[in-house]
Amino acid sequence: MKPKRKTAVRKVRRVRAPQKRVMSIDGEINKPLLITIIAVVAIAALSLLLVFSDQLAGRAFYTGTAGSAGIVAPAQNPQPNTPFDLTVRANLREPATAVVFELSFPEQLSCQSVESLIFSGSTSLVYSTAECDNVNHKVHFDYTTIDPAEKLEAGEVSVATITFVADAEGSYDLAFPDFTIPSFVDLGNLVSSEAATVEVAVPESLQPLCGNAVIEGDEDCDAGDQNGVLGDCPPGSICNYCTADCQEVTVEPGLCGNSVLDAGETCDDGNSAATDGCSAVCQVEEGYACEQGSTGVSTCVLAAPEQCVSDAACGGQEATFCIPPPQYTTSVVCVEQEPGCFRATQTVCPSGCDAATGQCQAAVVSPLDIEVLSNGVEVQGTDEDPVKRGTTYTIKVTLRPEAAVPDHIILAQVSYGGEPLTFFSDRKSSLAAGGNEVVEFVHNVPADAEGRMTVQAFVWNKVLSEGVTDWADIEAPLEVNYALGN
Repeated sequence: MKPKRKTAVRKVRRVRAPQKRVMSIDGEINKPLLITIIAVVAIAALSLLLVFSDQLAGRAFYTGTAGSAGIVAPAQNPQPNTPFDLTVRANLREPATAVVFELSFPEQLSCQSVESLIFSGSTSLVYSTAECDNVNHKVHFDYTTIDPAEKLEAGEVSVATITFVADAEGSYDLAFPDFTIPSFVDLGNLVSSEAATVEVAVPESLQPLCGNAVIEGDEDCDAGDQNGVLGDCPPGSICNYCTADCQEVTVEPGLCGNSVLDAGETCDDGNSAATDGCSAVCQVEEGYACEQGSTGVSTCVLAAPEQCVSDAACGGQEATFCIPPPQYTTSVVCVEQEPGCFRATQTVCPSGCDAATGQCQAAVVSPLDIEVLSNGVEVQGTDEDPVKRGTTYTIKVTLRPEAAVPDHIILAQVSYGGEPLTFFSDRKSSLAAGGNEVVEFVHNVPADAEGRMTVQAFVWNKVLSEGVTDWADIEAPLEVNYALGN
């Protein structure tokens, strides 16, 4: 039997509810109102912990599917040094009275403002934070009302508008370390967030265009439709020639074709013909390599592909490092093959890559185990034994704790291509050290599923009681990936 590839997910951080005092009109503590707020905060704290990862992988804009939240793709690419707005939207499965998110952005972006689009005119907000943090490169948003009449209805809702400015062209990744809209029905999170990559670029209409008779960008010259044409340059004269790619070259046309490499020439094959490797003005043509022979005549041949290609990730030196941050799942080893030529070898690390060493981390043994069963037989999830689309499976989660576990909840989530699809939970009584507990769920793989199927499972210890608003995780989460097939 082939071993499954299992990846340990780092432990989710503990979240403590902030302490707030709520006063009535006469200055005394309003006890019913305080209890209501504590309940809201407790639910928000729990739903934060139900997020499996503190940063979502993937680079998709908001899709609008039920239970999703994210950034709406801008109608057109923003331009450098020009303010642009991004809208945050969510599709709620049920009504809600609180929205909390934190958006991280790269230092090349500057947050200008954050405008809330929810709970307008509310008089019952207990939280109303919408602010830019350009020091830590984050946006903080927390709007919560305690008046059920002000609730957000189920369905799509625009949450906020954020204004940014980019200092240069480029692709900028934005992600939600936290995005919580708590449910008052099952204590879960109503949405899963989607990261995004915003492209900032100069529009094509403003980009340099070789051949428009205007010198722009890195062009040396631009003679319009005369680019690549030598023009009137008498023999013996030294003339400036504008090439087809708008680069200026100095030539002596009277000498080109004399089989001698004269000043300004990069080749001379003894003729004035083009497309043979040496152009009509004795310049090496693209895709060719020319050598000057002992007789002085240039011999031009199609350039052979490089036998050793320098990998841009190597940075021109031998190195070992992890990519891509911040997940660090792949180890890259760059080795110099020959002077100035580097090759990169990549290795996927099942248990993650150690950013300090650039090497794969050792596998972490988990008290949890995940199996996907078909008629009682375990599916390996390899390319040879994949999970099949349109097929129903039993997902089996087994807990064998090293220490005694009090009353707890086993949770499992199934995702495809990084997009969460199904969430299961099962409350359990205490379990002795070395005990064995099995929870099984039935799951149907969608016929149109894409990417890999990922099953995540972890255990929560419920310690929520009167006066206590904290949930503590007791077992490290586990993640298993499965290949998909038909």
